[in-house]
Amino acid sequence: MMWMLPVSVPAHCSLVLFSAVLFGVTIAFQPQRRLAFSIRQQPLVGRYRYQKHVCSDFSFRLLSETQPEFSATDGQDDFYNDYDSYGSENSATFRQHRNDYGDLVIINQDATAATKTASMTNNQSFLPQTASKRPPTEHGCLRPGTVVQIEVGDLSLARKAWKKRRRSGSPLLVPCSILNVDRLSMVRWNLLFLLEKFGRPVEASASSSAFKRYAADAIEISLASLARNYRSFLKSSLQRQVDALGFASSQEMMTSLFNEKVQKAYGVVLDERTDELRDQSMLYLTAPISRRKAQGRTVNAPMMQFRLPRDGDHGDIDTLTHTGYVRSLVQASNDDNTETRDYSYLPLSAALRVSRKEDLESGRIVEGSILSAAVFSYDVIGDGGSPLLTLTVDPRTVRDKLKYKDRNRVLLPKPAVLLGELKMGDGPFTAKVVEMKKGQAMVDFGVGRQIPGMQGSEKVLATLRYKDALEFVDDSPSSQKVRMNSFIEDDDEDDDVEQLIAATIDDLDILDEEEDDWDVEIDDTIGIDDEEVDDGESEMLAESVDALLALRQDVYVEEDEVEEDISHLFEVDSNGNLMYKDPETGELSALEEEDEFFEMSGEKDDENFGNDIMEDEDNDDDGCSENSDESGDVDEDISDDEMSRLFVQNEDGSISFCDPETGETLDVKEGDEEYQDMLTMKSLIDEYLPKKQIAETKLEKNNPGLPRTTNTSQKRPRLQRKIIDVGDYVKVFVLDTSKELRVTTNPLVKGLKPKEIKKEEESHKKLSRLRIQIGGNLANVLSLKGRKVNGLVKAASKTGNWVYVQPIWSKDLPVGIGRLISEELQDISAGDYVECLFDGIDYDRGQLALQVVQKLDDDAVSRIKFEKPTKKPLDINVRSVARNRKRKSKSGSKEDTVGRSSAARGSS
Repeated sequence: MMWMLPVSVPAHCSLVLFSAVLFGVTIAFQPQRRLAFSIRQQPLVGRYRYQKHVCSDFSFRLLSETQPEFSATDGQDDFYNDYDSYGSENSATFRQHRNDYGDLVIINQDATAATKTASMTNNQSFLPQTASKRPPTEHGCLRPGTVVQIEVGDLSLARKAWKKRRRSGSPLLVPCSILNVDRLSMVRWNLLFLLEKFGRPVEASASSSAFKRYAADAIEISLASLARNYRSFLKSSLQRQVDALGFASSQEMMTSLFNEKVQKAYGVVLDERTDELRDQSMLYLTAPISRRKAQGRTVNAPMMQFRLPRDGDHGDIDTLTHTGYVRSLVQASNDDNTETRDYSYLPLSAALRVSRKEDLESGRIVEGSILSAAVFSYDVIGDGGSPLLTLTVDPRTVRDKLKYKDRNRVLLPKPAVLLGELKMGDGPFTAKVVEMKKGQAMVDFGVGRQIPGMQGSEKVLATLRYKDALEFVDDSPSSQKVRMNSFIEDDDEDDDVEQLIAATIDDLDILDEEEDDWDVEIDDTIGIDDEEVDDGESEMLAESVDALLALRQDVYVEEDEVEEDISHLFEVDSNGNLMYKDPETGELSALEEEDEFFEMSGEKDDENFGNDIMEDEDNDDDGCSENSDESGDVDEDISDDEMSRLFVQNEDGSISFCDPETGETLDVKEGDEEYQDMLTMKSLIDEYLPKKQIAETKLEKNNPGLPRTTNTSQKRPRLQRKIIDVGDYVKVFVLDTSKELRVTTNPLVKGLKPKEIKKEEESHKKLSRLRIQIGGNLANVLSLKGRKVNGLVKAASKTGNWVYVQPIWSKDLPVGIGRLISEELQDISAGDYVECLFDGIDYDRGQLALQVVQKLDDDAVSRIKFEKPTKKPLDINVRSVARNRKRKSKSGSKEDTVGRSSAARGSS
């Protein structure tokens, strides 16, 4: 049956009349089963009012050739109301596409919905087909950090999250179900997703404040484009979200969703500009990110499906319930090798990332509990080829990913130096400290970076970490502090704890990356499987954890000691004096600073404990006047030359004593009270030094391959931490330019390679861990230098002339590096028992240094296996040592103390 379409158009426009007639003729030849409008000229599109199978009103406008597929499911967006109305409640739904002849066809979907079956539901083949008219669904892009409501599943199905090589201490993945998400949050993230996917670079002619702030590295999208892409890509309408959230217009919703607080938190800008084409104001959303990086963030984004909540669902009217499906892109090719972008709906698996001790064993996470969680990551094939969404109850680990990096560029017309021309070791440059941050400072010394696509350079600030801010120690005796490592800072207890934590975390990365050659050689030489490697890694981490737990105690306790709490015996009176209560009589007595119990109370000791440890470290390393120990024992690392200068006999028979603490010289003549004691001390020292030299010469003759050991700490430069503040000018050297521009005030980096600096930092971490394992003082190992010890070879190196030896002395001593002193020992392999000599510390590797003298025979090995290790040779009670030193230093005069120290040194 033929029928004509009445069209109301202006009479004065010939183009409109021609188009209307062409539409009428085309309709007459269309089949009755499919009501459609087809044209062959310039594509047109408009809004239609369709009532009772008759199009009563029609208006149109030009459509761009690049317009994506258009599909509307409900009322239109309100910002089009400035042109013309959209119709009434009886308005039909239209969909445009091109037919086989390239014609643009606009189909009435409501009239043809009953005849479309499999072709219309091809993209939803995985969804249950319950009815022809399903309730409307929404699509939400959940980025890392988005908060959703979940329900915890069966805890017995939990599995580890890390790879096999790093499964020690791995968090667990517990199955869970996503219940709902807040609609307001979902709409905000959808708009940010559309900004990244469809945003355009900010034009240079733009007059917005956002362009002036972000220069050319920014993208923007208008409100009209957001509404259009919301319909085409998310298959919904922005007006539906406006009505559901209770806003009057789209502009009002955008202003509320992106207020000043949200703009600052997410790093975006919402401003109003004048649209040149429509000659009206329009809202624009801008982000400081390049288009390439923005579209990279949208790849494999989880596009989840939600619906309105029903009776019995966990949620309210302001939330959307998850259907259990996620929309995934299907990559397919046609016969003409052209790719098609079809979407399918797949079941989504979800897992909650938890900790075994903090979450499961503590009862924080139980099966069936409903709680809020943040999206952690999304993997398209993470669950055996199916999509997997990982969530976490601790959003602090992912909140930093939400904000765009605010790069406020400062143009430099003539930079002093370009970033691409810098290399490690360049300098010195005079830099100004412009900002102080957590753990680092930002300095400026005129570095510029070429802006891509623009003529000019932008300012680049360099990062100066606090641990890289070092300077040489003054030559004055009061400030001479020799460090064992050129990058080591003050070694107090807080730094030890920090370094141990960093070293423990660093173990996880080293185990996976295998950056250290000797770690790889151990695995290759022994030939053990992965399970045994995991056990070894667990033991290594367990040792670090034990050391961390030991630091939580106030004192270190020996195995045969019992710790007793006596805090109830001390009180503070109204005047603030510390009182001691006798446990037998109950009498109170005031304590003075000289009293032994005053130190036991911990007030004075805690105040000076960090200084005492620093004095211990200084005494361990210095070879000058600071080597005197107040407790009466001169440190073992004092050089022979300095020992020989303690007592000097003059030509007149008098003896001159050089005080190692103050540097003062005391002359004692014959007949004085101290003369006989000093003469005895001098004779003991003179007798000791030749014996030591003879022993070293004999050892060198018997072992010609044994290298002479030197105190490498004395050869290292003396550095200390440099104090900097905003506005200071410092001399800096380039430390790294690969990921960021990092500088240091340490001039020793000049001439070093990046690998050498990285190896230096790793050695520093290992030295810190070794210091804590042996009691907080490296002198405990240096005191064992030259002693014989038996050891078990753990592995042999394939590239070097050394083996890894576990000393059979005490369980406190870790595995060390054993150098082979002769070619006859090259056949030593893992499992052999050897005789070694303590050679101090290998500062380059951060491990014990040993010299392998010989391989033990079977009889010696059998005796070793039945013998028990000796008692701990290392004094790990650092606090007790500090207290004893204070007590003994106050008993007796300085001369008596020096006499006892020299006597002890001579008798040793």
